[in-house]
Amino acid sequence: VMSPHDVVVIGEHSLLFIDNQTGDLFMQRRLEYKSTAVCSYPSADNNCDNIIVASNTGHVMVYDNLKLIWASNVPANTTATVVFVQVTSFFEAKGLITIMDDEGQLAVACLGTRPSPAKLRDDDKPLDFDAMDE
Repeated sequence: VMSPHDVVVIGEHSLLFIDNQTGDLFMQRRLEYKSTAVCSYPSADNNCDNIIVASNTGHVMVYDNLKLIWASNVPANTTATVVFVQVTSFFEAKGLITIMDDEGQLAVACLGTRPSPAKLRDDDKPLDFDAMDE
């Protein structure tokens, strides 16, 4: 079982789990797709981190150790190769996946099936779109 302090290495078609104390490979997963980005984030039970892998097939997969637990298409505005993926929070919205492709397009998606209602701004002033365009 992976601990939060181990190292995850992404290969073109594999995930490698390295013990950070000894440098030994202790777990490996062969991927059926070409991986392009990876990140880890704490799991709900805090025993180990979950791993998010972006692929050249336009998907993002979430793994708990070696088990695939969630998968989704990347948002439509990121049509190129995903080169960055990270779990983020914006104000009260937690568990969002932030994705950037190699053309600089940025997308934020909900990690789950239905986002909870959250306040995404820190004030309630009406937006002045004319001033934003200047």
